[in-house]
Amino acid sequence: MATCLVTDILIPNEAFFRLNNPSDKFYTIVTKVASVCFGLACLGMSYIAASAGEGLLQAALSLFGILGGPNMAVFFLGAMVPFAEPIGVFIADILGVGVAFWVQKSNFCGS
Repeated sequence: MATCLVTDILIPNEAFFRLNNPSDKFYTIVTKVASVCFGLACLGMSYIAASAGEGLLQAALSLFGILGGPNMAVFFLGAMVPFAEPIGVFIADILGVGVAFWVQKSNFCGS
């Protein structure tokens, strides 16, 4: 992630960040600092997830189920149907997420 941050965001936007001809050593230091920051963020999020218990895992799996099915359907539709229109695919994806949310809500609430 740190390398992607430097190569995809920092280098193409050197003028925006007001960097005047930075050296490779500068990019190496920025990459190492970003790597440490991303590592600490991952450790912090894993601690929060461990402290939250089973509720967070259940919510994450439910969200993945709600969004994963319709997005997989959109992927296969794009791969197998060359004449699919973007607006129709978008509407189908939104409706699929809505139906999946409705089914998940009725499963969670009991009715």
